[in-house]
Amino acid sequence: FALGRYELRRGQLEPALGHLQAAIVSRAGDARAMVNLGNAMAAKGDLEGAVVVYESAAKADPALAAAVYNLGRVLEVRAVTLPPATAPLELDRAKSALGRARALDPSLEARKDPGDDLQVNRLLLAPGLTTDELGSLANPGEAPDKVRAQVGLQLLGELKLPWGALYPPGL
Repeated sequence: FALGRYELRRGQLEPALGHLQAAIVSRAGDARAMVNLGNAMAAKGDLEGAVVVYESAAKADPALAAAVYNLGRVLEVRAVTLPPATAPLELDRAKSALGRARALDPSLEARKDPGDDLQVNRLLLAPGLTTDELGSLANPGEAPDKVRAQVGLQLLGELKLPWGALYPPGL
């Protein structure tokens, strides 16, 4: 879940989708993971799939405003692509969802409308793990090696032979 959310924020949609789908399997019923999967699907352009996932997340945790809020935002975006006869119905659904989200979380009233800026990180909410949940993922014995490996991957990419043999593992 945490890795998928990290990758999504970095724009790495394919790995994010894979990790978030795995999180849905391992964390069955976790609406926060579902919302992040919906965000990845929306970023990839699968608005119909995102709507289905947000609706499932809202059913799994009716108190999670992010699921209903994101549903409303994606319905607004999707309405633009619909024929003029059906677009108003979709906008009504979006308005209803956003109203429910604001009732669940009044702080959403102060959230600025992104306007034409449809970047996922500005349009949608992405609930994360709690501090306790993140702490339980840490294994202090492996941390230095994992950090070196991730830094090496980001700086050097995936090195193939013969060049990969010139660099120590992870850096």
